[in-house]
Amino acid sequence: EGVARVVINNPPANIFTIDLINEVNAFVLSLTDDRDTKVVVFKSSNDQFFSAHLDLNVINGTPGGQAACIEFSHMINNVKAMKQLSIAFVDGVARGGGNEFVMACDLSYGTENAAFAQPDIGVNIPTGGQGGVQFARRMGKSKALQALLAGTDFTAQQAEALNIITQFVPKAE
Repeated sequence: EGVARVVINNPPANIFTIDLINEVNAFVLSLTDDRDTKVVVFKSSNDQFFSAHLDLNVINGTPGGQAACIEFSHMINNVKAMKQLSIAFVDGVARGGGNEFVMACDLSYGTENAAFAQPDIGVNIPTGGQGGVQFARRMGKSKALQALLAGTDFTAQQAEALNIITQFVPKAE
């Protein structure tokens, strides 16, 4: 019916490893000439994690790690460039790369179980998926700076108020 449902399933915490990045990239790019699919809904198989973060082994300064970071950035840009409407449904934690993925989608919804954060600065890594830029665009410079420096989790209600997600939706709905 024109809707593709994508379930992220990379136990235990749906970390964006190079394999998952490549798989998502391949799927998104496969839709380039697809005129039948109108909407893509991304959700998680794990009720505790949408995606905990980008694999920290990817951000290790090695040539392989640098290549994976580039592919992660391509994935974020590919999701943003999709012709189809992209929707993230978050019922768990979306931090770092997971949060950047959610913000790359056209629409994003979070339940009472959702948490959103960009803790990158606290662990001395860059926001490789445009998290800092997206925070600044969505919530303004000073609130973004505070959020990035603190790196603390936002509930779905807080994330909605800060324009990180489109809307809080109770899980029962």
